[in-house]
Amino acid sequence: MKFCVIGIGHFGYEVATTLTENGIEVLAVDLNENRIEKIRDKVAQAICINIIDEGSLRTIGIEEMDGVIIGFGKNFADTATITRILKQEFEHPLVIARTNSAIKADILNLVGADRVIRPEYYSAIRLADNLSSAFPSSIRYADGCAVVQLSAPAQFVNRTIADLELLEKYQVHCIGLERDQAVITAQPTSVLQEHDILLLAGKNSDLKKLADL
Repeated sequence: MKFCVIGIGHFGYEVATTLTENGIEVLAVDLNENRIEKIRDKVAQAICINIIDEGSLRTIGIEEMDGVIIGFGKNFADTATITRILKQEFEHPLVIARTNSAIKADILNLVGADRVIRPEYYSAIRLADNLSSAFPSSIRYADGCAVVQLSAPAQFVNRTIADLELLEKYQVHCIGLERDQAVITAQPTSVLQEHDILLLAGKNSDLKKLADL
């Protein structure tokens, strides 16, 4: 797969380099030459160019990309313009745009963005969820639902996942186990060991039943 990341600030840099680490071919684009030099050796290709029209987007081979991530933090006008061109002129299949407000997110959706990312908003929500959770780590995946980490209680050790009857008793699913700093698949026959960490998914109200075990 090939992705183009436009705007290599802090957000764009992390997205581009992480995609590369995950085996994705990345084209990084920014008007700032220093930013391009910083990332040049960390992605497949890095170009210093100002792309705010159809011609400049075509020049960098945007039609060859499987997805485009527009990572500008402040220049909303350029984000909206590029999004519109990509969706209306190129009919690009996947355009992900970044913004910092709900109103701007609505506008980006109207001009065709397939996904709109609000990093500050999501970071704030995740911080609040973790601070208010009874678990060491909590990730919200829907309103009222989360994936949490639970250190295996003493009464769970040396028992199989099936024996715990997590779904029947607590209405939660065990989706994995963290053991020796590695995540492994949780099978019904998996026997829990001391220091194992269960990855559980379910409604917050049901997950809380396990917090005091």
